[in-house]
Amino acid sequence: LYRIVQECCRNALRHGGDCRVWGQLTVDEAGVRGWVEDDGPGALPEAVLSSRRSGVRGMRERAEMLGGELRVCRSAGLRIEFELPRRSAL
Repeated sequence: LYRIVQECCRNALRHGGDCRVWGQLTVDEAGVRGWVEDDGPGALPEAVLSSRRSGVRGMRERAEMLGGELRVCRSAGLRIEFELPRRSAL
């Protein structure tokens, strides 16, 4: 979880230019859900996911390894959403 959020912030700082970054984590019986979003120029989610150098690919693989999922969405900039089930999040 820490590495996913860390990479989200690193990508926003590296590619977002002069932008704001914010996010949210929710923990309940099911697990952890969260998102990190920036208001930078962003990129198309398809381009982010298909990039060979993409840190997003590593984040997605990490989430899937833990039984969760990660999505890239277009927003004011770019938004990364993730869900990890309780059994892997603790």
